[in-house]
Formats: sequence, C-alpha cells, structure tokens
Amino acid sequence: MPVHVAFLIAGCASLVVSLPLIVRGWVRRVPNRRLASAYYTSGYLVMAAGYLLDSVSNPPLFVHGFVPGIGVALVVIGLALIMS
Repeated sequence: MPVHVAFLIAGCASLVVSLPLIVRGWVRRVPNRRLASAYYTSGYLVMAAGYLLDSVSNPPLFVHGFVPGIGVALVVIGLALIMS
C-alpha cells in the first residue's frame, strides 16, 4: 500500500473517531462549540486540500509534511476547545 493511501485512510479514520466529540460538544452546549467546530472543519479541509494538491501536482517534499501538519494542528486545537 502506498504511503499516501495509508495517510488518507488514517485521516478518514480519525474523522470518524473524533466527529462524535464535536457532536457531543454541540449537544452539551459547550461555550466554545462554534470556534471548536470552525477549527475542526478547517483542519480537515486543509488536510483534504493537501491530499488533492498532492494528487494533482508533485509539490516539493516540504509541502508533504507542512500542509497536513497545519491541518492536524487545527483539528487538535478544535478538539481541545470542545473538551474544555
């Protein structure tokens, strides 16, 4: 299995596993739920854009780690806000 496919599967699995936390934050009316959802959504959008950019063009190796790293950081911030 290519590495890019493994990262795509890991990203989809993390979305499935972590989405109930965001939903639970909305059900419990956590004060930061809008900001947390914005960070969470934008993080997965950045990761998806990185996957698409990678499949369309052959970016430098720096982009392979930098773009998904930003996306993961946004997702982690969103999850931290919803858990607080």
